[in-house]
Amino acid sequence: MEKVSIIIPVYNVEEYLPRCLESCIAQTYRNIEILVVNDGSKDQSLQIIQSFQEKDPRVILIDKENQGLYRARISGVQKASGRFLFFLDGDDYLPSDAVECLLDKSVLHSVDLVVANFYKEENGVVTPIPSFFHEEGVLEREEFQKLIIDNTGDSLCGKLISKTLYDTAIQCPSFTNVTLGEDQVIMLQLCNNISSAYCCCGYSYYYYYVQRSSSIMHERNSRKLAEQNYYYIVGLFDMMAVNAYKVEIYHRILYRALSACCLYLRSSLLNEDKTNRIRGYVRDFYLNDKIVQRFVLDKNRLVAVMLYIGYFSPRLAKGLSRMRRLFS
Repeated sequence: MEKVSIIIPVYNVEEYLPRCLESCIAQTYRNIEILVVNDGSKDQSLQIIQSFQEKDPRVILIDKENQGLYRARISGVQKASGRFLFFLDGDDYLPSDAVECLLDKSVLHSVDLVVANFYKEENGVVTPIPSFFHEEGVLEREEFQKLIIDNTGDSLCGKLISKTLYDTAIQCPSFTNVTLGEDQVIMLQLCNNISSAYCCCGYSYYYYYVQRSSSIMHERNSRKLAEQNYYYIVGLFDMMAVNAYKVEIYHRILYRALSACCLYLRSSLLNEDKTNRIRGYVRDFYLNDKIVQRFVLDKNRLVAVMLYIGYFSPRLAKGLSRMRRLFS
């Protein structure tokens, strides 16, 4: 039986962590290891993990100083001995047959990536989260690429991923000094390295997501969102630089990248070095390429105009952005 490594980064989730770990221990598929990375928690999270270690030897504690979600996950991956990885946040939990169902699909269809949908639990009310993965079945690489690119990436959580596939994805040059937006960049790279994926839409495969104001995935202010957008842009352009794509896929990536550039250049929270890098992308892929200009103009004239303004006058772009917020 294939071993599955469940990796859980933990930061100040004492209220939710017991349910998360109980749901992992209760999995019907028994050949798992549960790697819990305590990322410098200030609450009782560490003590909770230690108590679960005493209950079940499959729970493995990795205790480290706070370095953020991406570094915590990497610490877990480095210790993982399973053929497959499953990422879970410490405030989320799984139905008891989640790992078994996802692994069955991977084996049955010979795929290295299986996608599950989500339920959201908020104030005790559980509702499905709308997903762009609508149909049960196998997705060939090009179809999977289109979904990921057109929907601005996706979360790593709720997916069974072969460790080999994941290790290949994080070799992307975008991961130098990455601090935010790692899910989006990794998903973009994953879709380049698979032959096919499988999408599960049935109830049994759903992954429960607890929404709370201080969740790892919700502790974001405007500056963090701008930072995340920056790494997403870099990831898109890295993809275009190192991979050969069909024209349609290339155009989809390019349009998404230039649209993201437009949003970044309109931000009032710009890092000068990073802004100059984004402006360099605009210059190289937009201002100096007539084919690209025609494609973008045909797709969305507003994107083209905002890129032009953002490139030549970031201050004007920020002023227009503030005016738009005032009158919207």
